[in-house]
Amino acid sequence: GKPATMETGLVVTVPDFINEGDELIINTDTGEYKSRA
Repeated sequence: GKPATMETGLVVTVPDFINEGDELIINTDTGEYKSRA
Protein backbone atom coordinates (compact mmCIF):
# COMPACT_ATOMS: atom_id res chain seq x y z
CA GLY A 1 0.00 0.00 0.00
CA LYS A 2 0.86 3.67 -0.17
CA PRO A 3 -0.22 6.78 1.71
CA ALA A 4 -2.92 8.95 0.17
CA THR A 5 -4.10 12.34 1.42
CA MET A 6 -7.83 12.91 1.28
CA GLU A 7 -9.41 16.32 0.56
CA THR A 8 -10.03 16.63 4.31
CA GLY A 9 -6.31 16.26 5.01
CA LEU A 10 -6.73 12.75 6.39
CA VAL A 11 -3.93 10.42 5.30
CA VAL A 12 -4.89 6.79 4.72
CA THR A 13 -3.03 3.80 3.32
CA VAL A 14 -4.48 2.65 -0.01
CA PRO A 15 -3.58 -0.17 -2.42
CA ASP A 16 -0.95 0.58 -5.05
CA PHE A 17 -3.50 0.46 -7.90
CA ILE A 18 -5.26 3.59 -6.61
CA ASN A 19 -4.54 6.71 -8.67
CA GLU A 20 -4.73 10.38 -7.74
CA GLY A 21 -8.24 11.63 -8.34
CA ASP A 22 -9.92 8.26 -7.79
CA GLU A 23 -13.07 8.44 -5.67
CA LEU A 24 -12.55 6.25 -2.62
CA ILE A 25 -14.72 4.91 0.17
CA ILE A 26 -13.07 5.33 3.58
CA ASN A 27 -14.28 3.83 6.84
CA THR A 28 -14.63 7.04 8.86
CA ASP A 29 -14.57 5.17 12.17
CA THR A 30 -11.13 3.67 11.58
CA GLY A 31 -9.79 5.87 8.78
CA GLU A 32 -9.09 2.77 6.70
CA TYR A 33 -9.57 2.37 2.97
CA LYS A 34 -12.57 0.21 2.05
CA SER A 35 -13.01 0.37 -1.72
CA ARG A 36 -13.19 2.56 -4.78
CA ALA A 37 -16.42 4.55 -5.07
